Amino acid sequence: EITHSTHPLRLVIHDPASKSWHVCSDPNIIRRQNYVIISYRYSDIVPQGTDMKDHPALKARFIREVEAIMASLEQSAYWIDLILEGQPPEEVDKDLYRMADFYRSAEFTLIILCPPAGVTEESVWLTYAQRLWTFPEALLSRELRFKFRDGKVTPITLHQLANRAYPGFAEESILINAYGLRDPLERLTRLSLLKSALWRRTSMTLEELAKPGAEPHFRAERVYALMGFLEHRIYPHFEETELQALVRLSMANDNDGIVERMVSLLPPRIRETACWYAEEDEWGAKLWNIEPEIQVVGMTESEAIVLGGCRAAAIRWKDFPSVAFATRRSYKRLIANYLPNLFWELLLIGSAMEAIYSKLPNHNDQGAWVAIVFAILLMLLAPTLIVYGTSGRIVNAQPWLIGVKGLISAEQASTYMYGGAIFALPRMFYSASGTHLSQTGTGRFRIGDPAQYDALRSTYNPGDREDDDLYTLVDTISATVYYFRAAHPPTVCLYTGRESGMGRFVLCSETCTANELHKETVIRMPWYISQSMRASDWVALG
Repeated sequence: EITHSTHPLRLVIHDPASKSWHVCSDPNIIRRQNYVIISYRYSDIVPQGTDMKDHPALKARFIREVEAIMASLEQSAYWIDLILEGQPPEEVDKDLYRMADFYRSAEFTLIILCPPAGVTEESVWLTYAQRLWTFPEALLSRELRFKFRDGKVTPITLHQLANRAYPGFAEESILINAYGLRDPLERLTRLSLLKSALWRRTSMTLEELAKPGAEPHFRAERVYALMGFLEHRIYPHFEETELQALVRLSMANDNDGIVERMVSLLPPRIRETACWYAEEDEWGAKLWNIEPEIQVVGMTESEAIVLGGCRAAAIRWKDFPSVAFATRRSYKRLIANYLPNLFWELLLIGSAMEAIYSKLPNHNDQGAWVAIVFAILLMLLAPTLIVYGTSGRIVNAQPWLIGVKGLISAEQASTYMYGGAIFALPRMFYSASGTHLSQTGTGRFRIGDPAQYDALRSTYNPGDREDDDLYTLVDTISATVYYFRAAHPPTVCLYTGRESGMGRFVLCSETCTANELHKETVIRMPWYISQSMRASDWVALG
């Protein structure tokens, strides 16, 4: 299937012989014909609340007005979406598939504004700009002209249109400057801004679908409007959902990784279904700030995406495991670790010496008793010596992710995993910016502020339902404690991307009945943690 086209499938063409207009579908005629795109507001020609039986007459009257305008401009052909009415769905799909090419190939786009009496031109432009397809029409057209009521057809530049239709919209202004060749934009930045701008607009189709008993019809219309700005397009499906179309479009344009980047975002509210979808990020990151480390390879019927190339790790909730670790080398601690092993040898030597000396006349058993007393002292001091011997700074630890419901301090986590320590530096630290509950210290080095634990502890009530979603995650590799909130305890950690020098890790709970993972939250940890995670097979995230 050809994804791009230089002309529409149908045009309304003027026949000089019969002095009439007719719809032409002959490609040999259409490809040699210059034409004009007609842009309008449907509510101008068919006001809301109009009886259905009056719709055909109102549309026919508008068509006659359009043809009169075309004649006055000495134009012999035009395209308007009303000619698609009554066509088979597959034919409508083809035109929607190539809509962006129609704008680019037209001589100009004519915006016809014919509001009811009493409506000002200023308000008409604002409502015109709120419609979905008017924004792609403006950006993709070679030239713009407009006609207000019975006024003249007047040329209008893209920036003049922006001043009338998009005042106060930062994203639209950036895009207008980019398409007006004033300010260049990186590709992903441009696509992200386009998506935000299009998703903010309303669609007649989506409004009709919201009505009770409405039949499914192009529910993914906003995605189809976005795909006109991409090199690779997807064929519209009559009944597919918006998320299904968005995933297909992202997979077709794999270099952009739009959906892959969404996975790493933490929205203000995570959806119950299709939890991967996100438009905002609690840390303020944009799609172009995320460097994805995964790839979307498919989508399930429940709108869960299938991820490939994931690195995953299980989160242990049962208890604190016995963590193997290594400390910094120190001769004092090495000697302290070895001394407890001598007490039984000294005790045996002292006992043997006492037994031998006792059989000798004029024996002197002071040496034997010194050995016995020294052995007893080593035995009594053995716990302290062992604790001191293992109290050095930890330089390597067995990788574990440990989940705790509620709060524990970094000191408690250190004691549970590594035992007690004396004369030692801290072994576990607080997160500086890993979650929204983290606090950054004010010292010379960038470390987490221990005050975050005290702040949470002062208001934490284990029996309160509001604190039932508070959890602690302990990471042994970075020796860091993270506090976060989640609707359900996450059991799986996925490494999905990088941003601002930190790794983005998605904590997921398991939906066993659907064999899917569900995003509970996203935390930022050092990216090197992923090197200790296991490369996994395809994972469904829904």
